[in-house]
Amino acid sequence: MKEIKNKTVISDMKDDTENSLSETSSKEIQNTDIPKKIICENKEKRGFSALRNEIKGKIDSFVSEREKNKIIKRPSSKVKKGEVIISLKGLEKKFGKKTVLDKIDLEIRKGEKVVIIGPSGSGKSTLLRCLNLLEVPTSGIVNFEGDDLYRGKDIIKKEISSEKENLKLLKKSRADFIKQNKNIKAEEISEEISKLNLQIKEQKNKFDNVVSENKKFIRDMEKGLNLHRQKMGMVFQQFNLFPHLTVLENIIMAPVLLKTMTKEEAEKKARKYLERIGLSDKTDSYPAQLSGGQKQRIAIVRSLVNNPDVMLFDEPTSALDPEMVKEVLDFIKELSDEIPTMVIVTHEMGFAQEVGTRILFIDGGKIIEDKPPKEFFDNPENDRVKEFLSKVL
Repeated sequence: MKEIKNKTVISDMKDDTENSLSETSSKEIQNTDIPKKIICENKEKRGFSALRNEIKGKIDSFVSEREKNKIIKRPSSKVKKGEVIISLKGLEKKFGKKTVLDKIDLEIRKGEKVVIIGPSGSGKSTLLRCLNLLEVPTSGIVNFEGDDLYRGKDIIKKEISSEKENLKLLKKSRADFIKQNKNIKAEEISEEISKLNLQIKEQKNKFDNVVSENKKFIRDMEKGLNLHRQKMGMVFQQFNLFPHLTVLENIIMAPVLLKTMTKEEAEKKARKYLERIGLSDKTDSYPAQLSGGQKQRIAIVRSLVNNPDVMLFDEPTSALDPEMVKEVLDFIKELSDEIPTMVIVTHEMGFAQEVGTRILFIDGGKIIEDKPPKEFFDNPENDRVKEFLSKVL
């Protein structure tokens, strides 16, 4: 039987795996809702006016192309209400030697409003940013709507090594069988040899498939990630509005550049949301002309326009004055009925109780407690949770 060149295949795969993952990890994965390269190029030299004109030119060029090309229709979510939409397995994140997230296992189901609370520096925001790989994990698996967005190098190596070891064991079994029956006529053991050969062939195919699938995953990982990010809205602590674009231009940029809507469709939807939050008169205003609460509501609208399956909120009121917090929280409460799934990091305990269907408490990079709001706040079990709640309630 022809000998399989295992060592060469494994060696090549390990090299490709390490190089590809190293390249992916070394780059800061950017949120593709925003064409940062267009905006940041020579920013210091040209000023806001030139940058604004460049962005408008890009949007207009896409609009003109739209006459030739159809809008890209994003497939609807295949996940039904109550089914798992986000899954984390063994998720780790380290900054140098410091472990920020420590082997987290978590499942979030469609329709849940998951609120993450905990002391400062516990890993809340890092966990949220790992869900759409704005922060690249060190190890583990991140799965969204049934597709892996990330697999750690160690997991890929372990999977390949396991199949390689199984192949070696089968070959050893064949060699041992032949050695033990060396004095028996070949025709008498041919049937058993054929069975072993078949098992080896099947295992080789399985091994080759695992190598091929992981190579393909690494090759297509960033492309797949960009598509999945279109289904995840993200609201940051610091608003992240483009100061050289008007409110309307900030909102419509992503759907127009991603070709998920025409410019007219995006503007119509944006104006509808602006009217809903009482900011229809701010359409042509610039971020510098808005209050903090207004900026954050605009940032939320910018994510909503893309029809996300999941909304991620990273302490959306932390940068606001106390009197502006309520208007942003009230808007998020309104949205809780129409956005299928939310994951919210917050220090607002009253808001967490009112909006959340599930409360996660994180401390030291681990999920310490995971309960429905009433049970979590009324009957906490963990001593660390009790201590925390005694200080914030």
